[in-house]
Amino acid sequence: DIALAAVGQRAASGPVPSGALDPRRRWLVQVALLTAVRNQPDVLARVVADAVGGGVPRADIVGVMEQMAVYAGFPAALNGLGIARRVFADL
Repeated sequence: DIALAAVGQRAASGPVPSGALDPRRRWLVQVALLTAVRNQPDVLARVVADAVGGGVPRADIVGVMEQMAVYAGFPAALNGLGIARRVFADL
C-alpha cells in the first residue's frame, strides 16, 4: 500500500502527524509502545523527555507505564518507570 509506505518513510524522520490523535495522545501511545517492547531504552528516554517538554504531565506518563504492567508485563513496566525516573531527574 502506497499510503502505508509513505507513513513508514515519514516515521523514520520523527513523529508521524495524525489528525486522529492530538499531540498529547500521540506521545502517550509512543510511551506505551516503547515501554512494552523494552528493546529501545534510549528512544524511550528521548520520547519521555520530548513528551514532558511538549506539555504531557509526568503523572500521565507514569500512568501509562503502570498500565503496561497489565498489558506488557511487570518487567516492562518497571524498566519503563526506571527510564522515566532518570529522565525526570535530568529535566
